[in-house]
Amino acid sequence: MPRISYEQHLIEKAINRENERRRGSIIESETDAESLFSSTTFQSHSSSSHYINSRISSSSYYTSSSLNNNYLYPNSYKPIRSFSSTSYESNPSTFSTKQKDRSRSISPSNRIQNSIPIEYSPLVLIEAETKNDNENENENNKKSLFGEMKKEIKEKTTFLNVPSSSSSYNKKEEKKEKKKQKNLKLEKSTLFSKRFNSPLRILIRWMNHNGFYNYTIISSLIFIFIIKLNLILIFQNSFNLNLSIEWNWLLPFKLFTYGLIKRRLIEEMMWIMVIYFWTKEECKKTGRSKRSQVIAIVTILLSPISLISDRTPLPMSMIIYPLILLSARPSMDVYSAGMIAVSLTVVHFHSVWATGIAFYLLGKGIWIGGLEGARFLFLNVVISAVIMSTRPILCESELLGNLLSKLRISKLPFSKLPIPTTVINLLQEGSRILEGSHGNYCQATKPFPALSTIAERLLNHKIKFLITILSIIPPLTILLYSNISLRPGNVKKASSTITLLPYFLFLISIPVYLFSNDKDGQNLQVILPLLPITLLMSLRGSAAKGSAQGGSQIEDEVWKVGVVLNVVGVINLIPIQASIAKRIIFSLVAIMWITLIGASPWLAGLIVARQISIVLIPSTIFLAYVQPVESVVMKGIFALAWFWGMKKLIQNAWAMGGLSGNGRKRVERRKGQSKEKAI
Repeated sequence: MPRISYEQHLIEKAINRENERRRGSIIESETDAESLFSSTTFQSHSSSSHYINSRISSSSYYTSSSLNNNYLYPNSYKPIRSFSSTSYESNPSTFSTKQKDRSRSISPSNRIQNSIPIEYSPLVLIEAETKNDNENENENNKKSLFGEMKKEIKEKTTFLNVPSSSSSYNKKEEKKEKKKQKNLKLEKSTLFSKRFNSPLRILIRWMNHNGFYNYTIISSLIFIFIIKLNLILIFQNSFNLNLSIEWNWLLPFKLFTYGLIKRRLIEEMMWIMVIYFWTKEECKKTGRSKRSQVIAIVTILLSPISLISDRTPLPMSMIIYPLILLSARPSMDVYSAGMIAVSLTVVHFHSVWATGIAFYLLGKGIWIGGLEGARFLFLNVVISAVIMSTRPILCESELLGNLLSKLRISKLPFSKLPIPTTVINLLQEGSRILEGSHGNYCQATKPFPALSTIAERLLNHKIKFLITILSIIPPLTILLYSNISLRPGNVKKASSTITLLPYFLFLISIPVYLFSNDKDGQNLQVILPLLPITLLMSLRGSAAKGSAQGGSQIEDEVWKVGVVLNVVGVINLIPIQASIAKRIIFSLVAIMWITLIGASPWLAGLIVARQISIVLIPSTIFLAYVQPVESVVMKGIFALAWFWGMKKLIQNAWAMGGLSGNGRKRVERRKGQSKEKAI
């Protein structure tokens, strides 16, 4: 079973140490019903002089009365109870060697209510002798004595009674406790807590109260799509669209049929739908509400990485959808690996993320173990290799191109076949279509860099390559070792380390960004670490109890770090030489995102100050002096974020039992699985 969080583990250790310290104390040992009325218990309830005086007076009264009238209590045995004693058995009576049978004892309050004689006083329990022969006289004295004792007990408060004001005191304490629990519940609530409050949550709350709760998701998606469409139209020249727009009733139809805009809209719609399905699966897995899904959608789709960059929606979509399948459809892992291989033939931007997922699949094969795990790895490797080799074979080989051109021009290959002429014409026409599709495929895909080019780059950047490898080894070790500790697994289930995958992608992407070069102050490589941390911060708050994560919490710390890194990343996403209008609009988009999710307004002030400095400082001075300092500061922040990510990765791996490495646990899991199969 998954462990509790690392913070909860530290709290439980502190509680256990406190319990060890208190073990054997008076408070812990007083567990029986009679000890609850002891002097130590009473002293813990009240320390006022009124109770102390009543104890002394009532004690002296009972002692003197009992000593003078001990003949009224036949066959009784009463041990002395000291202040330090914790039970009546611990101190034998000074008046008798007999021991009191505690199992048959009656509480003092019941004795008074049922008119049963009280057999002991507060400090000294008196032993009575047998009755005298004069039964009638003693009976009268006995009745009068007990009448006086009842009055005394009602008038004065002794330590055997609960004070008269205790009932009202307990009610006040209960009200305070209920109020405290209610405030604690509100504080933890992601809907009503001030800590989680934001304009977006206020809007969702308003829609919920006015009966529009079921329309929150669709309205948020429409709002996001309108913003993206406006950005595409405003910056059409930046996207190399070169479209002359005439505002008329046919404009929507023209926009959707225009080639480049149609491609951009398709990419954005694909990105929106992928994020919708990802948030839906994550909320379903963690037992979250529709409100959490809306917040996650807005957090991701309106983030700077989604709105400011125009070349990344396609690779981000191509990597998120396989993540959905890896988590929600574990039996389709081979299909997910094939999709990633296909995406690498189209664009290479997300190759670091693809490498991280490949390491996860390697860890899952180790987690499955045995022959089944080896077969799982073999299928993934073979299918991915075949798909990735299609581009070099189809597009970089002259043999296939010459064959298709001959089929299109000449009927000779088909004339030798014993088939009708009409079929030959159809085959020839099909060869023309095939050649056109072949050309489109080669144009859409991109060639992989040659091995010689890769080797030359590595030799020219030896230190960067070495540091990158050294920074990838620690998270990779934790990922693989966690799979070793948690094995054996089932091929039809996702590995427990699927929850570590976003942290792993974040950690291995940071060195790639740190050693990349800025062009005009813009560096799209910053999106590589920003996407995983944005996915993590989108699900803010605690998961529902009984969910797949066992009620684990996406901590507020992750959310704060994600917000800061996104704001810092805006500096690398907006080019310095961009027009003033473009910088203003992109800055407003980033400020809108900060405001909607409820982040600190100081972060918005940081973006505004940076844009003002670009306007006031001459561009030559800014590029020569300010921009290098900005780059060093930004990359230093991401370098510190790597150490923070390592800490979170270790804590999460420890919480799921991935760093135990205990062979006994593996044996127990095997026994449990064998019992399940037997049943």
